[in-house]
Amino acid sequence: MSSTGAQAAPAACHTVIKVVPVTVSVPQQVWENGHWVIKYVPVTHYETISTIVCD
Repeated sequence: MSSTGAQAAPAACHTVIKVVPVTVSVPQQVWENGHWVIKYVPVTHYETISTIVCD
């Protein structure tokens, strides 16, 4: 009896790359009405996340 039929096919793996926007609030000093004011400015940067998926 041959065992070739019982072997699983090799899994095909590929990389999935996702780009996720991340928004953080950054404090910035702004000169306003004659004095310094700290304002929080939203800054968006993009994180690249790669995962390996096997079928």
